[in-house]
Amino acid sequence: MRKYVATLITTFLCTSVIADNQQAEPEQWYREMYSPIFLDSPAERLDEIQKYYADEMLIHSSEGETSRQDKIKWLSGLLAAWQGDGWLTSELKDLHIDRINVSTVSFKSSWVDHYEGAEDEISCGWYLAGLDGDQWKFTAYTYIDCAAHGL
Repeated sequence: MRKYVATLITTFLCTSVIADNQQAEPEQWYREMYSPIFLDSPAERLDEIQKYYADEMLIHSSEGETSRQDKIKWLSGLLAAWQGDGWLTSELKDLHIDRINVSTVSFKSSWVDHYEGAEDEISCGWYLAGLDGDQWKFTAYTYIDCAAHGL
């Protein structure tokens, strides 16, 4: 029986280590999986975008207030508002990452936002992401001042 339990524990530990190594590194996940969505018709890709977010987001306003919002409601509202301003696409300009621990990472990013019939704009945001199983998911977000954060 002891041999069976020892084998079971060893198998569990090895499986956990292998599973931990199967998720994408945070920078790779952000640069190669998340940000490319915004290069081609992002306003039409809500279903794809929402897969990168936790079911509920903690949103920090620039006035210091926080609110918990359903990801679909929040994301669809953002995309609709941006589209109303003539937004077409965005491309990642800069990314700063702070790996807090094995399952938590924060990102500060700047984006070049392209608009129909208007000048490009730079926008910046801070995101907190955590591992959900073997997938990274954004859990919190706020707009940030690009210059104040070296972006």
